[in-house]
Amino acid sequence: MDRELAEALALLGLSAAEAEIYVALLQHGTTGPVSAYKLAQTMGRDPANTTKVLSAMSKRGAVRVSGRRPCLYAAVSPEDFTGRLVANVRAKQQLAVQLLREIGEPTRDEHVHPLTSRAEVMDTVHRLLGEAERVVLLDAAGELVNELAADLTAAATGRDATVLVKSTATMDIPRVQIRCDQQELAPARAPGPWLRLAIDATSCLEALLHPAGGDDVLFGQWSRCPTHVFLVHRNLATEMALADLLELLHGGTGGDLARRRTSERAAVVGRLATWRERWREAGWPAYEPLRDAATGAPSATGSEAASEPETAAEAVAEAQAGADTDDSLQFIYRKRRRS
Repeated sequence: MDRELAEALALLGLSAAEAEIYVALLQHGTTGPVSAYKLAQTMGRDPANTTKVLSAMSKRGAVRVSGRRPCLYAAVSPEDFTGRLVANVRAKQQLAVQLLREIGEPTRDEHVHPLTSRAEVMDTVHRLLGEAERVVLLDAAGELVNELAADLTAAATGRDATVLVKSTATMDIPRVQIRCDQQELAPARAPGPWLRLAIDATSCLEALLHPAGGDDVLFGQWSRCPTHVFLVHRNLATEMALADLLELLHGGTGGDLARRRTSERAAVVGRLATWRERWREAGWPAYEPLRDAATGAPSATGSEAASEPETAAEAVAEAQAGADTDDSLQFIYRKRRRS
């Protein structure tokens, strides 16, 4: 068996014997299910031990068992099998985190961590996207967005997060809102594939990969520092609001309506990030919301939102449903004033 494949299966939790038998079953896939005795003969292994390993693998969902006397075994598809393994590992991770948190909390990590290779950048992005629960803002080159499609879909559909993407490429990812990067807002192109990411109010990442490809990066870093995350989130949210505004104006939408629709999107994105909670956790002073110049009431935009929606999905759904009429465009402001 190929060494790289063996290492990959070992990382998923398979023993050397399980990995070898799983690969052998895949190779027998075209001829149908096989008995443990015949498989052991083909592999040159002990039939009794092969039967024990196959029995354990069937309990883990790696093989299907059919027939009796003899039992026949067939490999489960790699997608289904590895998906179950990943789900089991994630469940064990969540349990471990829960039990460890009962013991105590470590010192908060507010450092900026350098990323020195493409593999390190993408591994960190995958990990951070797996934590997303409320809002994901991503600005990235098209090839990187395509590479992250599965993670973006999982955040949007599996955890009901609002996922907004700005990219140079257009593509269809379930429940992910993708805004094509307008040349007017990007007068200078990056010298290589780029990626900027802000997740909830907890983490951010910025990277510029080498234009020649390979594993080199020109720049890379990630952080959980509240100020760093706030600045990256704020910049991404502003750029996406500008992209919305530009598209509306190009489509002939009047200035006043375009301004209000853009303000509504910015308010929703701002409310999904719990900045007040983050400031409190960091031990920073409380701050007063910005005041509306006309009414003196608390402003309803950005991170100074005085209240949060019942759910992220409800806020976005209402924003989209109300985008066609002037009266309903103010739903965010009315809800806040009622609260």
